[in-house]
Amino acid sequence: MRLWHYVVVALLGTSLMCSRAKPPTKEETEEEFLSQPQRISENVENSLAGQALADFAEKQESYKGKVKLFSKEFALRYYKIFRKSKQEESYGTYEWDTTFHQWVLVDSTYPADGWLFKWTFTDTAGNPHSAEFLIDSLKYQVIVYDEYPDSIPTRAHASLKVDNSELAWMLFHAQYTTEGIPEKADLTLELVGVIQVGMELELSGVTTEEIPIGSVHFWMIDYKQNNYRIDLTIKGNQDSSIDITLEDNNGWKLVMDISAPEAVVEAGYAGKKWEVTGEITRKGAHAADIEGTLWDPDVEPDHVSEIWVVFPDGTKKSLEDYFSFLEEEE
Repeated sequence: MRLWHYVVVALLGTSLMCSRAKPPTKEETEEEFLSQPQRISENVENSLAGQALADFAEKQESYKGKVKLFSKEFALRYYKIFRKSKQEESYGTYEWDTTFHQWVLVDSTYPADGWLFKWTFTDTAGNPHSAEFLIDSLKYQVIVYDEYPDSIPTRAHASLKVDNSELAWMLFHAQYTTEGIPEKADLTLELVGVIQVGMELELSGVTTEEIPIGSVHFWMIDYKQNNYRIDLTIKGNQDSSIDITLEDNNGWKLVMDISAPEAVVEAGYAGKKWEVTGEITRKGAHAADIEGTLWDPDVEPDHVSEIWVVFPDGTKKSLEDYFSFLEEEE
């Protein structure tokens, strides 16, 4: 064999050895991948835009007479929506009354196709700010809900300004079935310099009783972490099984398969269950297994839904623990 043959063989062998990704440790899996959504959430909460939106949400919750955004209650009570709808009648500019803790309409002419909310809030450092949250460019599709005509938004734009600087914006488009179930939708929300969140949805064969056939794709780009990106794709299949993929731009990937539902009838229990299997990898190397069961209804003690992350050392942790920040506070 000529010398260059040996060189080629040696180079190929070295290349193959280097291409085999080293299995990540449990600590790397948790720190570099599973903890990222929590880290992104904290970046949002700590940002000035995140604080302003959280303060606005608190005001909406505390104000019992709050402006109803896209509420079905309006359509059920005033079902002749081909006239000017109750949503449209509430359009205008609102300011927060700090004495009576309520939104007060100060201009019914602007915006003509949405709402503008103005208020002041104090950030976590104790500094006051003026804020404006605009929701406009609203368009609707007429649907029938429980035999009543209703309207549901097909287009919306939003913008958040703090101290006259735009810190967040949102664009939304959608189309629905006659029952109001989305067939196509896309949404992009950006906190400037902090994060971008997006969603693309396309479904077919949608009913109110079955898992839809189609896919939903979510993504997040964290500008605070060198444009770190994570993508989530949820796919509904013909047999009512579900495929879920969560992956980032650093080579991490979680694949989870949820089986078609299985009817379960036992003493004292009648319902359905779904078996969950999956795997976490980094650049193709095994990091952990996913296993669990989902129940409907979820009844203690023998029919409790749980999905586990099982590490190579045999230890396991609930997948829900890594996403506990998504749970609503009591």
